[in-house]
Amino acid sequence: MKPREVSYESIWAKAVDDQESVARKSGNSAEPWEAQACRLGFGIYKTRCFCERLAREFFSPWYQPTAVEAGRLYLLNKHHWIPAEVKNLDIVALMAFLHEELTQMRLTKEEWEPVRNWTSHMDCYQLLAESAPLP
Repeated sequence: MKPREVSYESIWAKAVDDQESVARKSGNSAEPWEAQACRLGFGIYKTRCFCERLAREFFSPWYQPTAVEAGRLYLLNKHHWIPAEVKNLDIVALMAFLHEELTQMRLTKEEWEPVRNWTSHMDCYQLLAESAPLP
């Protein structure tokens, strides 16, 4: 049994789509709503990428965690929490608890590709590119 395939394009599209209504409603921003949705979705996307990496790392014949389960397991191990403290954490909560790891994380070329394809023409590109893989 091998870890499941990951579609970074799908993860990126969902992260941005989930932020679209928030971005459209905040009409007071000088930033176009599309760029704002991408910028807001980027944190969720990086969290999912981080957790997907963990899911591959924690994968075993007896345990095949989802990305969110792997993120919870990481927090259990890191902070010596008990399972009840993490069982209801969703991807947004994980993003808050993993903030330090996420700010230091660089995306792989495969993880970066959908972001680059989607945002290379947007004003937010340079900000997002700080997490891009090193050349």
